[in-house]
Amino acid sequence: MKKIFYFASCLLALMMVSCEGNQTVENDYATGDFATLNDADLTNNEKIFKNAIVAYINNTVFPTYAGMSDNAIKLADQMTTILNAAQAGNQADNTSLVEKAGEYWTASRMFWEQSEAFLYGPAADYSIDPHIDSWPFDQAAFEDIISDPEKMAKLRTEMSDGSFVVTDGSEFDEYGLMGYHALEYALFALTDNGQKSTAHKVGDFTVDQWTFMAAVANDLRNQSILLEAAWKGYGRVSAAKRAFLDQAKMKGNTYPYLYNGYAAYMLQPGVGDKKYATYQEAAEQLIAGCIDIADEVGNSKIGAAANAIPGSETYEEDHDNIESPYSLHSIIDFQDNIVSIQHAFFGALPTDASVNDFVKQKNNEVSQAVTTTSAAAIAAIALIQEPFVEHAKDPQAKLAIAAVEELQDALKSAWAVVSGTQWIDEEE
Repeated sequence: MKKIFYFASCLLALMMVSCEGNQTVENDYATGDFATLNDADLTNNEKIFKNAIVAYINNTVFPTYAGMSDNAIKLADQMTTILNAAQAGNQADNTSLVEKAGEYWTASRMFWEQSEAFLYGPAADYSIDPHIDSWPFDQAAFEDIISDPEKMAKLRTEMSDGSFVVTDGSEFDEYGLMGYHALEYALFALTDNGQKSTAHKVGDFTVDQWTFMAAVANDLRNQSILLEAAWKGYGRVSAAKRAFLDQAKMKGNTYPYLYNGYAAYMLQPGVGDKKYATYQEAAEQLIAGCIDIADEVGNSKIGAAANAIPGSETYEEDHDNIESPYSLHSIIDFQDNIVSIQHAFFGALPTDASVNDFVKQKNNEVSQAVTTTSAAAIAAIALIQEPFVEHAKDPQAKLAIAAVEELQDALKSAWAVVSGTQWIDEEE
């Protein structure tokens, strides 16, 4: 996600508790199952919202971030294999190593795109997005680092001891330099006519360039694990994942959600650090996240290039505002974002309780609207042709934008059903 638009985060920021930063014991991390409120103390509506939030956390949020981090670990390992091959100097024409890395990139990215309906919490508060997902890739900054011996020496040192992780203000913290799209640039090559995406050869890049990309993969791995652990809590992820966080010095004092997990705020509202006073408020945040990513898909991911005005001062920037241009995954990315909305709103599993249970009970017409418009949005997006850069101004792109806008309107109606008030659009 390139930009973050949050209605509810503005409200939740007022509810953030100052004591969160007072945790000082590095090994005082929660383990075991999350607590929830006793049904006997809840209203009927709150019971519906509780069941929805429990299913949402356990069957959507947790598995999505686990899939993302599992594949990011494999990707980082494979990038090290590619670097070793480049250093050996005998794999110049080998594409199979890069193809395998591309498979892990694709798998991890699918989970990331399917997480974008819940970018509030750790992803936003720890600036993980847009750190790992800004575009377009800044090739000039990349070449500047490659040609700077001091920066490359620092990068190699931090890679060797496992401490390489990009934080705010570091020399590697530049827009469009880290994350998925840097790796996409290294792994995927467009054919001469730009119509197909293939794997690069190991020999297409220098050892220094592959060194940088291996470091980017390590950072992506660490950030992905942080996302999973920040939702679950440090003590609830695998020992192998905890070891990566330890090695990178990603500790609870810097990332307080690691102590008990951000999920605790939604699963046990009104207790301790009250980010959410009720399960209803957690459900409102869930829908707000869906509205935010629908806005992003329609107005930025598709809309920026589709609505670029030739001759305007911003035309070049808007025209080049294409996500995943080297892998030709733009359309897949857009669809996965809508899938993220469906998983959050309806549940990832057919048997899941969901916020739609409440919406359907109170206003079946609104429930049906979200059902039909989400499916229609995916179908409309699927009809846009790749490469998106060549088809952003096709009529089908405009039809897809309109379909996503209808979904967004339906979600706003659902938010109104849940909250009892009308959705108010916030200016950027």
